[in-house]
Amino acid sequence: MKTKVILALVITAALTACSNTVFMECKELPTEGWHKDSLCVFEVPIKETDATYQMQLIIRNDGGYPNQNLWLFVDQIQPDKSCTRDTVQFFLADNFGRWTGSGVGSIFENVWIYRDHVKYKEAGTYKIRVAQGMRYDMLEGICDVGVKVIKTN
Repeated sequence: MKTKVILALVITAALTACSNTVFMECKELPTEGWHKDSLCVFEVPIKETDATYQMQLIIRNDGGYPNQNLWLFVDQIQPDKSCTRDTVQFFLADNFGRWTGSGVGSIFENVWIYRDHVKYKEAGTYKIRVAQGMRYDMLEGICDVGVKVIKTN
């Protein structure tokens, strides 16, 4: 009986957490690495301009990632084709070299709030382009890159 109650709570929590998700997609990177010129492109459909959104970035790395941090170039292309670029830094390990985020086996997932309280001026498809900004031609150890957009009101 206890197991059924716990399972019901977990399912309810999962369904409730997903109900405000407008978009979520992860791109698997090649096993040989993430080339400096390779872009992960996400097409985010925004329908409601009176809503407020939160955009999250998802990174999955393996234990062979050679750094504590990760620099990313993030472009957001509006439906009118105008573009904004951010350079952001995230930490995948603490000062003692322990991986952050949740992990199963040798894969670790971090989810960061990239933008919060976002109001989109027009409905349409927003392209998000993510590139690695490290000083490697081929960056090893990053397995997946993702974007999640949640409606917060």
